[in-house]
Amino acid sequence: MKFFMSILSVIILAASIYSCQSAEAHDVKQISSNPTNFDWSNDPLVVKIDYDNLQSDLDIDELENIVADLYNYFHLQQTGDSADFHAHFHYFPKYYDNDTVFKPMLYTQTKSWWDKGYRNSVKEINVDFASEWIDENTQKVALIGFDIIYSLEFSEIFQGTPSSFELFIKNKMPDADVRYEEEYVTGYNGKTELIRRVVADGNSGVFVFSDLDKYDPRFMSLDIGKNPDTNKLLKWDTKIELLRAKKEADDK
Repeated sequence: MKFFMSILSVIILAASIYSCQSAEAHDVKQISSNPTNFDWSNDPLVVKIDYDNLQSDLDIDELENIVADLYNYFHLQQTGDSADFHAHFHYFPKYYDNDTVFKPMLYTQTKSWWDKGYRNSVKEINVDFASEWIDENTQKVALIGFDIIYSLEFSEIFQGTPSSFELFIKNKMPDADVRYEEEYVTGYNGKTELIRRVVADGNSGVFVFSDLDKYDPRFMSLDIGKNPDTNKLLKWDTKIELLRAKKEADDK
């Protein structure tokens, strides 16, 4: 099960390469009582449709419903609340509905990095592509493409060199605009805190799964979906057809 992650959780694993400390276990049912210097009350996330440049084979009402769920999927990951983070697991493919190992492990790792002063933060998603649905026995699958702005954020308590992540992200996303920023902001305690960020502005997408007979969207990032191990979640031919459709749209 370890091959599936939230769209940005692979970056969490990268943090272990650059941080001078290793992850440690925490209670998966509680938020840390020791604040991480982040202002969790402010979520800047915006998820919208780029109607001017949209290439879509889906009905617009259906696409708007998917976009609303896509917002929830990302928002629930970045509130700092353990209940919200667990709620975002509902958007994992149904293969994981009965999982009792991987999802708690992912939360424990994520919370460990929050406690160390590191978090992922998706800022903006502009959806500009939607494929048609492809039926697969008991499910249907589509691909949603979008421009995305997200950042790796580091508070003052982070023990490491945040600027080191800039090269890592550039190598992972060679076509993205990647930059390192520093900003003084008002922290959770009303004090001025230094927040350091590696910001990436690029293009990505998700595979969308749903039942044939009812709307129940689940998401998986394109990067993870390209892994052959995910063939148990959707057919290889489906992946190829959807990825080809997105590439053709991107090339126009």
